[in-house]
Amino acid sequence: MRLLGAVLAGGGSRRFGSPKALALLHGKPLWKVAAERLGAVCDDVVAIANDPEVASAIGIETIPDRCVPMGPLGGIDAALARAIRTGHDATLVLAVDMPWVGTEALGRLAEAWREHKRTVLPLAGSPWGFEPLCGIYPVRALTPLGEALANRRLEAGAFARDLDPTVIDTGLQQPDYRSVNRPTDLSSRCAREEPARIGRCNESYRAL
Repeated sequence: MRLLGAVLAGGGSRRFGSPKALALLHGKPLWKVAAERLGAVCDDVVAIANDPEVASAIGIETIPDRCVPMGPLGGIDAALARAIRTGHDATLVLAVDMPWVGTEALGRLAEAWREHKRTVLPLAGSPWGFEPLCGIYPVRALTPLGEALANRRLEAGAFARDLDPTVIDTGLQQPDYRSVNRPTDLSSRCAREEPARIGRCNESYRAL
């Protein structure tokens, strides 16, 4: 069972003021943060990006939405279509503005998908009780997704709910799935985490 990782980087970033995918976290662009984490659990990784500037700056294969503007569901549609073309069985999508979702959580999603062989989403305190933009969609989801897009039913949570997904606890809290919508969202959390990060580095140094 082959799993395609897909960084959803096709948003307009209107509130952020510049392309989120190119914003830096500890000196690394968010697209690369997401791609590296997906690469740890997926067979291949691509990015879904509609902005030519963003696509040209991303150092992995980029794919535009097949029909725009369709929001995040358009990105999932493009990822699933790519998965079918290349013989993958499902796609693990991760929104580029969710940099707090780590490899361990993604690995738990992959394990659950291999066990259940169906849509798998992480438990989250969103209105739906899960996070639809960080999860695994099997390629058979492309048919109902096409119907949803054709009828302009573009709410990602409602679409995912209709797939009757398996929802698992990845060990993360709701703030870990919160989107970075403004530069201050990124900088404020980095500032809160910096003392702990420095402490871990110091402990590692002392252990050498």
